[in-house]
Amino acid sequence: MAMEPAQISLDAVIVHCREESRRGRREEQGYCFELFRRALEQRDQGAWAAIAAQYHLLILDWVYAARSDPEVAEEAAREALERFWRTLAGRADSLAARFPHVGALLKYLQQCAVTTVLDRRRREQQRAKLDERLRAEPVVAFVPSPENDAVERLARATQLDRVRRWIGEAVSDPDELLVLRLSFTDGLSPAEIAGANPDRFSNVEQVRQIKERVLRRARRALLEPQ
Repeated sequence: MAMEPAQISLDAVIVHCREESRRGRREEQGYCFELFRRALEQRDQGAWAAIAAQYHLLILDWVYAARSDPEVAEEAAREALERFWRTLAGRADSLAARFPHVGALLKYLQQCAVTTVLDRRRREQQRAKLDERLRAEPVVAFVPSPENDAVERLARATQLDRVRRWIGEAVSDPDELLVLRLSFTDGLSPAEIAGANPDRFSNVEQVRQIKERVLRRARRALLEPQ
């Protein structure tokens, strides 16, 4: 008697999902759905990596179909997959309660790809309008006086001192401290941090979440009146 997809190893699920993807919908046996379930409900990073690899070209096809510029298609595909993760991972309701089969999941992933391209296009249009407005407005040269320059330097030094004090008082988690140092002292991106520290961070999404969490706390603390 064949074992259910939930009862077999991840490696076996990945292999069966690849085979299942080459067949028609009527021949599905739930292996690809199980791969998504493990990635999104169990937050299995191996399953998530398999999804990113298996569906990468399909996501790119959707991105191109939405008329994304070729030079940013790869970045848009990555953003679409991240959007899909953010909206579905770790939800209280089960994946099966929202999606009856893997085709529905892929349809939602396609929507994420199209929305990502449209959002990027909207941001580009807004930036273009702003650039046009700035070019149309007269530029008034500002030469700071020695007094203004000294005040500006003092303000920057005071703010930097507040940030350092806050980090010393409010940040003690080793992972948070490492992400802060590598991000703002060494200038590394989340992907570079995750790649350089595989023993500390399982993937780039974990680094982004840590960084965003610390920055949210910092903004709340540092925007409070002194």
